[in-house]
Amino acid sequence: MISPETAMKRVQLEFSMLEVLMIQGNLALALRHPGNQGYSRPYVLNILAILTRLLKTEGALSEEEMLWMIEDEMAQGCSDVAAIYRRLR
Repeated sequence: MISPETAMKRVQLEFSMLEVLMIQGNLALALRHPGNQGYSRPYVLNILAILTRLLKTEGALSEEEMLWMIEDEMAQGCSDVAAIYRRLR
């Protein structure tokens, strides 16, 4: 079990934009899994929002792609993920 001190320790990571795009997409897919409804979901949603914001800010996601992502997440029943994308549009 991770200690509270270690759990709250801030870290820095370095990724290419391609790696950020791959991580963001895989997190979105993981959030679709019906078993991913536990206490960690809000944390994962926050990470997804951070990565999506970065991709949008850097021009790696277009407006059309964001709209498609919203529609796709709604079709998959992931309204919380779609809400993140909607907010970042």
